[in-house]
Amino acid sequence: KLRKIVGKAAMERLYDVPPLTAISRVGIFVRMYQKSMRPWMPFHKDGNSYTCNVALNGDEEYVGGNLLALHDNQVQVVQRSEGDVTCHRGSVFHGVSAMKSGIRYSMIMFFHEEE
Repeated sequence: KLRKIVGKAAMERLYDVPPLTAISRVGIFVRMYQKSMRPWMPFHKDGNSYTCNVALNGDEEYVGGNLLALHDNQVQVVQRSEGDVTCHRGSVFHGVSAMKSGIRYSMIMFFHEEE
């Protein structure tokens, strides 16, 4: 039933998610961006196995501050609504564009695999 609802490609991506038994440690924190404080985040890779970024408010509540990811040798803007979750491997280059107005909130979760 789930395959009919979400489609074959989404199901294949779900099966690519690592099993929780391989995760040995999780770090969780909230990050705030605004023009006067933490106005952007340069492109970087994370030092953990997997990252999930939860949008605590939507793109319509601020100007700038877009989540950016390097995918297929191009910078992609990740459009997000409140509650959307973006997950990626720690090896993915990503960043946040400069804030122009408003405040952007995200909850970040770092998943570390057993070594």
